[in-house]
Amino acid sequence: MFITTWSTTAVALSAGFIGVWLGVFLSRVCRARTSLTEVFCDREQPANRLLLAHMSSLSRRWKTPLWATGFLQSIVCGPIRRALLPDFQYTREELPSSEGGMVVLDFYPAPPLSPPQSVESNTAPPREQEQRNRILEESHAAPEQARVAGSPGLAAQLQSKRSLHTSLCSSCSSSCSCSSPCSSCVSPSSLPATSCADVSWQPPVMALIVPGFSSTSDSAYVRGVVNHLSAHAVACVVVNHRGVGTPLRSEKVFTVGDHEDVRVAMVRLRQLYGSEVRVVGIAFSMGGNILLNYVAAHDDMVGAMSICQGYDGLAAVRHIESQQPFFRRVLLAKQKQYVREHRHILRQRLDVDHVLAATDLFELERRFTCALRPESGRSPEQYFDGASCLHRMHRIERHFPLLLLNAMDDPLVPTRLAELTVALSSAHPNIIAAHTSHGGHLGFMMSDSVWRPTARSFADEVALEFIHAVLLLQSRRAHTETKS
Repeated sequence: MFITTWSTTAVALSAGFIGVWLGVFLSRVCRARTSLTEVFCDREQPANRLLLAHMSSLSRRWKTPLWATGFLQSIVCGPIRRALLPDFQYTREELPSSEGGMVVLDFYPAPPLSPPQSVESNTAPPREQEQRNRILEESHAAPEQARVAGSPGLAAQLQSKRSLHTSLCSSCSSSCSCSSPCSSCVSPSSLPATSCADVSWQPPVMALIVPGFSSTSDSAYVRGVVNHLSAHAVACVVVNHRGVGTPLRSEKVFTVGDHEDVRVAMVRLRQLYGSEVRVVGIAFSMGGNILLNYVAAHDDMVGAMSICQGYDGLAAVRHIESQQPFFRRVLLAKQKQYVREHRHILRQRLDVDHVLAATDLFELERRFTCALRPESGRSPEQYFDGASCLHRMHRIERHFPLLLLNAMDDPLVPTRLAELTVALSSAHPNIIAAHTSHGGHLGFMMSDSVWRPTARSFADEVALEFIHAVLLLQSRRAHTETKS
């Protein structure tokens, strides 16, 4: 009897001990899946203080699914988010370019109804001009209703002239001195020094989005940010890479540093929305390199955000080649698929079979991009290094708001490259660097439970807050100039 009682007690104590141990273990695991964001910038700058004050996501913890390591997020985030996101339809414009190629823009919501125009001059050779006219005729062939199919239109999406203003005020209620809800913000002259600005008197706001390598407007992370921004009255346009999910009409293929198509998109936005349109650039991975190269050469945007970029292109590719065999095979396969899809055009200047026989990224680019576009670099090393935005960051205007977001568990961007942003933020007062402990490559999955992710990502939230903060900064500066 005594032995039986002792055995029962021992089993109960053991079970209790194991239960407590499992509870402690699981709680630590759950805490480990709570991501923190470390921010680096010159906090003495008034502009940075204002931006950070209105980007609350950067100062709070956020949870990721228990299983979502950086590697897994980088692989499965796309299919999972696609299943969770609502479906919507872009309005596409195909703009002929001077060399006979085509720049493809996807709008959501639909832009104002006006015929697509070439942003180049109309002095092209007759054959090229004939091709442009044919493309324009095709774009006009569908009735007007087709241009807005699946989209409520910009006017309906923005709801009212005060829609974005109300959204802005709700995000900065802690520092806004206006009466509820900012009813006194009716004109620039009536703004108190500490109030937010009424955007109803200001030009339209657009988010210009540049996808990553081999990605399109249909990629899950792009659709995710478009869905989140458009739900909060920010219209979006996606600049697709030439030949990636779109027709390739000339031998000019996309490169990791060429920002000409972003320039074309900016010209088109001014045609559609007026010269005073305010554009904030949002770019992912390789697209971030393209966007930062653009803002280093042009000053027609009001802010830019780069997500999961490596900054030093040559070092990033070397890391993938030597340390990430899985992703090396994925990128190599995608680039070869690009060559196969456009064989009929590329074979005029390339030995396509020779290109497809390459076994690593450097050799592929030597046979493909360097051969097709020698102005980009005679060798892959020159190509990747010459295209890197790291060499041009000093050219960006010192008053231009720039947010660099990286995850420390990104398998494609090693920590040493992500930490370049710390030095950049020290050298340039306009740069804010944000490092999250979790996120993977273009994942940033959030969770409201232990396992299940949400349709919205952390990067989506930060992008919206950044746009709102930039608009407030621009409004504050405009009000200061008006007073002076």
